[in-house]
Amino acid sequence: MSGHSDQAFPTRQEPELRPQNPGPLAGLDRRKPKELNQPVQLIVEGADAWGFWTGMVRRLGLTGIQVHDFGGVSELAPYLAVVRGLPGFDTVVRVLCVGRDAETDAQAALQSVQAALERAGLPVPRRPLTLEGGDPAVAVMIWPAPEHPPGSRVWTGRGTLEDLCLACVPGSRLQCADAFLRCVEESGGRLVRRHKSRLQAYLAGTEHAGRTLCDATAAGAWPIDAEPLAPFIHLLRSAVEAARG
Repeated sequence: MSGHSDQAFPTRQEPELRPQNPGPLAGLDRRKPKELNQPVQLIVEGADAWGFWTGMVRRLGLTGIQVHDFGGVSELAPYLAVVRGLPGFDTVVRVLCVGRDAETDAQAALQSVQAALERAGLPVPRRPLTLEGGDPAVAVMIWPAPEHPPGSRVWTGRGTLEDLCLACVPGSRLQCADAFLRCVEESGGRLVRRHKSRLQAYLAGTEHAGRTLCDATAAGAWPIDAEPLAPFIHLLRSAVEAARG
């Protein structure tokens, strides 16, 4: 498929996840790019993942990567269909990476992405964190930290982007955040999105207090040499190299 697609990007009603005082990622279009102008396209789930990976790409000094937010998991397939019709897909794009939370079942998350890629007529990687196919080469990123037995196609583990972030920080500070959350729950408080509350409780005890996950990432809250990030960073660097080749 070539040329500009007549399809509209999937839309949804969602709160704007931006601080009142614009952070370092303000002004970037995360949902509706008009064209694909970089050889590596990184398409991720939600505003927080968009901000996280945009910030990480900048901190790593990687060039040639364009980051998108495809929205919720049910929106991935139609989003991919629209991306395929954008100017630049056939002439510029060499690598496509898709990433999302493992949530409660990493294998099911992987299969969901594989189904969306197949529906969009794109190459379908058999395993996560590996580039497969060509024109474009495609990879799938399922976070947080991987649990993948060598040689196996089964991807185990569970969790979210927030879990990946917190796996990168000292455990002693996390104990403080967890103690606070226990106090809230024991006093009758209800943590509707515990993974997000835990991340904000941790940030509250750092110089990044009050920042969103996006802006905390851009400001260096998560060390880029942390072991849990290594397989994802390796994939992005491999993607940039593959696009150059």
